[in-house]
Amino acid sequence: MGDSQLEKSNPYHKLAKYLDTLPAGYPTTTSGVEIELLKKLFTEREAVLAVHLRLLNERIEVIARRAGWSQEETESTLDQMAHKGLIAAGIGLDGSPQYAVSQFVI
Repeated sequence: MGDSQLEKSNPYHKLAKYLDTLPAGYPTTTSGVEIELLKKLFTEREAVLAVHLRLLNERIEVIARRAGWSQEETESTLDQMAHKGLIAAGIGLDGSPQYAVSQFVI
């Protein structure tokens, strides 16, 4: 498997690429330090789920459907990420928990 194939299958590279599409961006470096930073912040599982979050708060079932995960595993992982301050979490008008991606500015 070549480097480009490895990068495409690596959840941290996918997350970095996704974060770079957001308004604040997340540019690549020749040293790869941006990937090392994501590895320190996110578990692999969290990185896989994070690419399914949007800038606006969404309900767990919407995120779970997009990710192809159960609502239970999605909620558990989102709660861990929110507790670590990696994503935004709030309560919707209907009282349901909602989550959104956070932009990283370095």
